[in-house]
Amino acid sequence: EDVMGSEVAQKSKQKDSSDPNAWFFGGVEKKPGDANPKKQPGEIRSPGGIKTQAEIVIHSRLAHSCFYGRKRTSEKYGITGLLQFSHNMRYIWDMAAADDPYADAKLLEIEKALDDAFEIIARDTKYVDTLLGGMGSISITSDESDSPIKLPLSFRTPYGFMAARLLADFDSLIMKIISASHVGLLWGDDRHKLENNSGKKLRNAFAMSAFFKASGTTRDDFAANNARAREAIERFGKVDEDILSGKHRAKVSPKVSNQIVRDQFDQKHSDEIKEGAE
Repeated sequence: EDVMGSEVAQKSKQKDSSDPNAWFFGGVEKKPGDANPKKQPGEIRSPGGIKTQAEIVIHSRLAHSCFYGRKRTSEKYGITGLLQFSHNMRYIWDMAAADDPYADAKLLEIEKALDDAFEIIARDTKYVDTLLGGMGSISITSDESDSPIKLPLSFRTPYGFMAARLLADFDSLIMKIISASHVGLLWGDDRHKLENNSGKKLRNAFAMSAFFKASGTTRDDFAANNARAREAIERFGKVDEDILSGKHRAKVSPKVSNQIVRDQFDQKHSDEIKEGAE
């Protein structure tokens, strides 16, 4: 039984000896007819919001570059890193919660891309493990960085942590590939093919979160076939009927509440990402 809940329950029944018409509820004195009871010094407060925090240890430079990403320049294409991905997913998640069917469609697309990347990395990891385990009486331990980087993780949506787990799996695979290369089991094109295939899947999944724009519609708009829905179809194309009906949603998706404000992120969110990348 919750001790705090038990104490509150007892106090709620405890009468004030100085006034038989007064009683206490949650540390607040209340008399019959009082609309706004006076707060007492010992008032019991409720706990604040819960935030999940974690950290990731990165050994390889390839995984490190996928954590921070890279800005596009005239000479190099941009890379959507984990930080930017999680920032983008906050917006898509909020729009899906606001009943934007296009955001739900985007969540499905990204969830599938992440699942595909997990599958490819797991397949390649199994292959490299088989190579490393075929050395007879020689036991190979996967390489590790002599100075790995430990980075804090704090995301507002589950997709940030899903992507972090994918990045950790990718980092582990890269270290095993390096180990296999050091002992002559992987070389040249074979090594680069494994690195590129898995890395491409991961980067593509992260990149899918970029450039999403809210339609400004809800499923009610499409049910009414109003002007807002028709304009969204002209701009973004048709939405699958199963998505419109809510029958087909991502396994990991928010509860729909169209009362959520559907404004795009302001400069504050961009500053948060910049601060996290420093």
